[in-house]
Amino acid sequence: MDRGVITYTAAYLAGITASVLTDISPIPAVFSLTLLLPLSYLLRKNTIIFLLCSHLALFACGVGICSISCINRTLPPHKLMESIDTRSRQVQEKIAEHLGTLVPNPQSHAVVCALAIGEKGLMGKELKKSFSAAGAMHVLALSGLHIWIAFAIMYSLLFPLTFLSGGKRARNAIALLFIAAYCIMAGCTPSVIRAATMIFLYKIAAGKYRSISNWDAIAISALITCTINPMQIENIGFQLSYSAVIGIALFFPTCNNAFLKLVPKWGGWRGHLWKGVHWLWGSIAISVCCQIATMPASLFYFGYSAPHFLLANLAAVPLATGIMYSLTIALPLQGIPLMGEVSAKILNILIELLISTVTYIGG
Repeated sequence: MDRGVITYTAAYLAGITASVLTDISPIPAVFSLTLLLPLSYLLRKNTIIFLLCSHLALFACGVGICSISCINRTLPPHKLMESIDTRSRQVQEKIAEHLGTLVPNPQSHAVVCALAIGEKGLMGKELKKSFSAAGAMHVLALSGLHIWIAFAIMYSLLFPLTFLSGGKRARNAIALLFIAAYCIMAGCTPSVIRAATMIFLYKIAAGKYRSISNWDAIAISALITCTINPMQIENIGFQLSYSAVIGIALFFPTCNNAFLKLVPKWGGWRGHLWKGVHWLWGSIAISVCCQIATMPASLFYFGYSAPHFLLANLAAVPLATGIMYSLTIALPLQGIPLMGEVSAKILNILIELLISTVTYIGG
């Protein structure tokens, strides 16, 4: 793919934004689209005119889809999202009830429900305030981090399939189906759809022995998200999620290259130490990139930016990852004497440690 994907997506999103800000009627957009599409085809040999007409057509398409979506809330995408939201809430309630037997402490139960299934309604105001003040609230919201962890866990569990004929394809297919089901269970929030779409694109491209750039993956996921629900562009979660991932795509390669130039890879036994230092640098760089990119939106919507975000993320992200892995181990072992008790104890300790750390930093 080339940068055309990015510019076409930008034109489409610009049309949606224009419709949201100006409340344009869909009639001019539909008329423009019917005029521009044949014109683009007829003048396809003239590169400049073709690009201009095709981008304007996508702009008109964005305006039309958003305008129609605002007028008629009974369209199939709206019905689909309402159905998914209803089903996901039913599933979340059942899972939350089951997790209560594994994590009996109310605060710990609220945190594990937020981490695993995106249910933050069980959290008290003080706990939310602590995570928000520490700049670690994103850890509790189902986001790209959680989707990637869930995919990594499932992908690791399916490793034995690689020894079978056609096992690699089966492994990818099952892992991707699991992510699709996980997204539906999570209510298909913008950050979840973005992360899932990017995983699908990366794995499909790898299966075809091709590569896809981060920018193309971001653009296509935004296109899909806004096609399903154009009004997501007004959603704070959508804006913060894409701001964060754009910040990583924009700034992180420079940060990583700077580290590789300043600290060349060490040989021998020191290579393991170098990997640890590289991971620490990467964690810090990603946190800083996200904070820089999301700071304008945070200041605009919330009026502040957490001063201790770096310290909080360095502690909260590894702990959240550990909790997700521990939960995966504890759930199947639940009910087995000794092993189930030990795994549940480790899970509860990690959750309490996360709460204590965030509360201390946020306080």
